[in-house]
Formats: sequence, C-alpha cells, structure tokens
Amino acid sequence: MNIISAERASRLDIPLEGKRGYLVVSSGISQNDFKEIVETRIVKAFHKGNRSKALQELNQFFIHTDLDFRNEFRKDLISVEELRILIDSAFKTVVRGNGTTLHEAVAKDDYLSAEEILAARKKDTELHWRDVPSEHLADHPEFLIYLDFEGLRYYLPAVMMFALNCSHSTDTPQLAYWILLPRVAPRDVGKGYGEKFDVAAYAKNLNLTQSQIIACYRFACHMAVKIDEGVSEDQYPAMCKWRTLADLH
Repeated sequence: MNIISAERASRLDIPLEGKRGYLVVSSGISQNDFKEIVETRIVKAFHKGNRSKALQELNQFFIHTDLDFRNEFRKDLISVEELRILIDSAFKTVVRGNGTTLHEAVAKDDYLSAEEILAARKKDTELHWRDVPSEHLADHPEFLIYLDFEGLRYYLPAVMMFALNCSHSTDTPQLAYWILLPRVAPRDVGKGYGEKFDVAAYAKNLNLTQSQIIACYRFACHMAVKIDEGVSEDQYPAMCKWRTLADLH
C-alpha cells in the first residue's frame, strides 16, 4: 500500500478516493491512523458477505493478490507446432547484420574493456538466427537486456524458438516473454508504468513486419497461458497493444 499526498495523486492521475495499492491523504498520517483505516475497511468488507467476496472487494484496494488477465488471451492461442512454423516463416529472412551479438552483450554486462568486448563479438560466427547454438542461449539468458534493436531483432526468433523447445530448462524462455513487455519493479506496481510502454514504437524500432508482429503476439499468448507466465496488471496494457497491432480479427 502506497500512501501519497493529494498533490502527488494528481500528478499520477490517481483519483482522490484512491485506487488499488494507493491511499490518498490530505495531510500527514500516523501509523495508528493507517492501521485504523485498514482495520475498518477489512471489517466492513467481511460484514458485507462471505470470505471470498470480502477478499475480492479488498483486493480492489489492497494488493492482496496479483491480478492476472491471461484468460482474455486464450482465444488467440495456436498449437506449439503452428507457432514454430509461424515464427520460422515470419523471420526467415532475418540475418545478423551489425547489431550487438550474444557474447558481445555478455561482455558488456560484465563491464569488460573495449578490446575484450570486441574479442567476445568474434565468438559469434553464425549469420542466421536459426544457427545460434542453443547452449549459448541457455547459458546467457541475461544477454537479451544488453542488445541494441538490431541485435534484438536478430536474436528474438532464436530465443522464441528456444522457449518453445526448452520452456522449463533455463531463465531464457521467461526473459524471451518479458522482453516483449514492460518490466515493472514490485515497488512500482500500479503506478501506470505498464500503460506507458509504447508497443507500436517498440515494434517500429525492431523494424518488425506485420507477420513478425503476429508471431510475437502469438508467442506472448503462448507464454502467458501455456507456460503459466500470466499477464499482470502492468503487462496487460502492453498485451492489448500487441493484440491491436496483430489485428487478427
């Protein structure tokens, strides 16, 4: 629960009556005052109905459980085999180019020298994403964060394919999903950061074609539902934007 002033609430577009995870106060509040507010809301909720309904009501004010919107995207699921074919076809012409490479990204993450980063880049000799060694993707899941847009465009189909084939083996599949969505720190949940993630600009920066956008969206649906990643309230706006861009219906 975040306690904020009316002035800050106005800046964040939070209503004065508060919203999930936020209590708006006009002046300072003591720990005892806050405790009384919480206890009063809990008592009122449980007086209205049974435990399940009370918890549901309280979850609209307190963050008791994370909201999950995955079910809204079930209708856009396709089979794993269809998804593999879709990704392979959509990205078939994508080659490496001059973007950041896997080992180069790892070297940057390790704060190596310019000479060492250049040497690391030379370790990546393949020219097509289909030829990226799976063991490299498995051993270095964090490399995705340190790629430039050209590098990410190249490795994106490789990590999506890896996620479909090795979904429970490393952290790479999870990061392949997260890289398509806003990453919001726990302390920032509910602040609207997810809504600010510009999917259209992101897709443009990656130079994604329409078929590639559809592949990314279908992959995100698969990860959310079939691999149990879910869709949090901060990821939900971005998932909706991916769905709009994909224009499936």
